[in-house]
Amino acid sequence: MMPGQTEMFVHDSHGRIVYFEIQEGKGDLKEMMLRMSQEWSMYIGGAFPLIITDRESWGVEHFISMKGYRFVTWEKFSKKEELAKIPDDRFGEVFLMNEKSYQAVEEKKIYSIDLVVTSPPYGDSRTTVAYGQFSRLANQWLGYENASKLDNELMGGKSSYSHNFHNEVLDKTIEQIEQKDKKRANEVISFYRDYTNSIENVSKVIKRGGYVCYVVGNRRVKGITLQTDEITKSLFERNGFEHIETVVRNIPNKRMPLKNSPTNVVGAIDTTMNNEYIVVMRKTG
Repeated sequence: MMPGQTEMFVHDSHGRIVYFEIQEGKGDLKEMMLRMSQEWSMYIGGAFPLIITDRESWGVEHFISMKGYRFVTWEKFSKKEELAKIPDDRFGEVFLMNEKSYQAVEEKKIYSIDLVVTSPPYGDSRTTVAYGQFSRLANQWLGYENASKLDNELMGGKSSYSHNFHNEVLDKTIEQIEQKDKKRANEVISFYRDYTNSIENVSKVIKRGGYVCYVVGNRRVKGITLQTDEITKSLFERNGFEHIETVVRNIPNKRMPLKNSPTNVVGAIDTTMNNEYIVVMRKTG
């Protein structure tokens, strides 16, 4: 046990490991959560355990740093009048921890979103658009402590090497890039791993009959086009959506040149993204 902390392992009703943590103000909560997730995943088939922490883990920066891990926390400074509105019969049994009483409320996820319109990143920040670099000054002014390292927290920021996406178009394209440059292929894998997870999360909150409109670009890596419009369509279909249409439009007022030299070899040029694709999907499942 870490100094100043009380920790306990419990199982839920399905026999899955749940790690319950009470933070007493000492130690590194995030480090502990990451470490315990890694250590216990080997005992439950590679999946991360669900970690329940107190409200010290509440906050946007902490949520970003724990991306991909499973944890439950609660909001700081919850309003007593809002808590008082919850009927008593909604709470579970009282359990004691660290000489304090706790009760939990569980409820089914409500699908509440009718429409999502967004333009996700076309690729990871380091090799496509420097999202972190362009937003660094604004993020520092807003008080974001790790503004200079934001690229590591964005899509594709953490390396990944497995690439069986069960997506014919994507898997075939990655294999072609691997034959030319394995490092660049790993960067593509890392981005689409996070992109896949993002689409799964968005799909969970869309109502049946709701729509998503994704504006994407098909970038090129090592002279090979990544068909993100088709990949996006396929990923949403896997999550219970049907394809309505894909609208192709020219990129207006394009700042980047129409052609560049990604290899820095004299005379070797390639085209950049000149079109955007608006992928429209509707949830049916």
